[in-house]
Amino acid sequence: IDPIQLRDMCSCELCVDPSSGQKNFWTVDIPANISIAERQNLGKDEGFAFTWENDVPGFPVDHITKLNDADLYYHLFMKTDRRTRTLASCNKAKIEKELVVVDFEAYLNDIVTYKQVLRAVRDNGLAFVTNVPESEDSVVNIAEKIGPLRNSFYGMTWDVKSVPKAENVAYTARHLGFHMDLLYMAEPPKLQFLHCLRSSAEGGASLFSDAYQAIEELYQTGTCSLTELHNHHTVFHYDRNGKKYSQNRPLIGLAVPASRFQGTKLPVTPFLEHVNWSPPFQGPNSFRQLFGHSDQLMKWHTIANQFKQRTEHPDNVYERKMAPGECVIFDNRRMLHARTAFSPGDVGKERWLKGCYVDGDPWESELNVHDI
Repeated sequence: IDPIQLRDMCSCELCVDPSSGQKNFWTVDIPANISIAERQNLGKDEGFAFTWENDVPGFPVDHITKLNDADLYYHLFMKTDRRTRTLASCNKAKIEKELVVVDFEAYLNDIVTYKQVLRAVRDNGLAFVTNVPESEDSVVNIAEKIGPLRNSFYGMTWDVKSVPKAENVAYTARHLGFHMDLLYMAEPPKLQFLHCLRSSAEGGASLFSDAYQAIEELYQTGTCSLTELHNHHTVFHYDRNGKKYSQNRPLIGLAVPASRFQGTKLPVTPFLEHVNWSPPFQGPNSFRQLFGHSDQLMKWHTIANQFKQRTEHPDNVYERKMAPGECVIFDNRRMLHARTAFSPGDVGKERWLKGCYVDGDPWESELNVHDI
C-alpha cells in the first residue's frame, strides 16, 4: 500500500478541520519520499496507527494517523460503487411484489420508514406515499425531506392538468407514452414527485416501466450489444415560448466501458448509470451528423423499436390509478412513466397532480448519510 495514499487518508484534527470537515493539507504537499516510521496494530476491528518519516511539512514529528479496518477496506478495495453493484432490474411482477407504500406522517417523522422509501427508490425505482394532505405544499414537504427542489422554466413546482393549447403533452387528455423528463437539459433531474390532489376522472391511470429491465432483456437475448446501445444517440429538444434547449444523448449511460462485457452475459443493470428515452421531446435529428450513413440510422431504428416494445410489454408495465392523497416518488433517470388517455365520459371532470423534481446530488447525499 503506497504510504502517500495512507497518509492522505488521515482524518485527525490536525489533518481535517473539526468544524468545516475540510482538509488542512493538500495531497500534493505529501513528500514523494514519505515512508512509514512505525506501524502499530490496535487490535481486532480497531485498525492500525502509523507514524511517519518525511511527513507533510509543518506537522509535528509525533503526528499519528489512525485508520480502522472499515476505512482501509472501503478506500483501498472498493473499486466500484458499493450501493449499486447489487441492483437488479424490475418487471411488473417484481414491482408489485416489492412495492413500498408508506404513510405521509411516517415518511416525514419516522427514520425507519424514510429509509425504507430511500431503499425502495434506489432498488426498484419508485415508492408511494399515502394519506398526503390536500395542499399544494405537501409535495414540497415530501421532496424537501430528500433535498432542495430543482427549478426549471416550469417553476419549482408545476401542475399537471388538462388545459387548452397545452405547451406540454402532459397537460392534455391524450395518451402520454413512456418517457423521462427534461432530457433536453444538461443535467436532467434524478427524482420526480407527483402528488394526486384531485381525481374524478375514470381515465388517466399512471403507468411505470423500468427502463433497466428493457435494456437487460435486449442485452441478455443478444438483440444488440452494449456498444450499440451506448453508441447510438438521439437528440432531445425543447423549442417553445422563447426557450430553446437541446442535448445529444446515447440510449444508455454505463459506469464502465462497454468492452468489459464482451463475451460475457453478466447482468448489466448494476453498471447502468441511466437511460435516455423521451420520444415526445425527440428533436429533428440531424441524421447525417449523428449516423453518417443510412445503415447506421436503420440500426438505431431497430434498437429503438425493440426497446419501445419491451418497455410497453404487459409483463413490464405497472399500472396504478392514483387516488387523491397519493404521491409517487420515482427515479427519472431509470423509471419510465406514462399515462393512459381520458375517456369520453371524463369531459369536464377534474384531475390535478402537483409535481416537482430533486437533483441527483442531494439524492446521493441522503443515500450516503443513511448508509443505504
